[in-house]
Amino acid sequence: MLIIVKLFYYCFLAATALLSGYYVINGVTGLSAQNNPMYIKQWLAVVSFYGLWRVYRAYVAGEQQNRFVEGLLQLAHCWLAWAVLLLLYAVVTKLIK
Repeated sequence: MLIIVKLFYYCFLAATALLSGYYVINGVTGLSAQNNPMYIKQWLAVVSFYGLWRVYRAYVAGEQQNRFVEGLLQLAHCWLAWAVLLLLYAVVTKLIK
């Protein structure tokens, strides 16, 4: 059972770290005329800074303290923050149209 938890932990950690890094780089360098007026790229970058902090906390919990389930919960907080932001974005764009 522990090997399955570790497998999920490492895959989830890698995916979250890569996606957070992509959103931060895209948000910082994505200041162009093609941006929408809601600045969703920049908001994703801000939330991804929070996500990178959660990735670090997940690394400490899982790798250094052998609490892999707690590390998975830390990573889930990051994905939840992205989901809330995208849900708010969808609601606001529906209200504006």
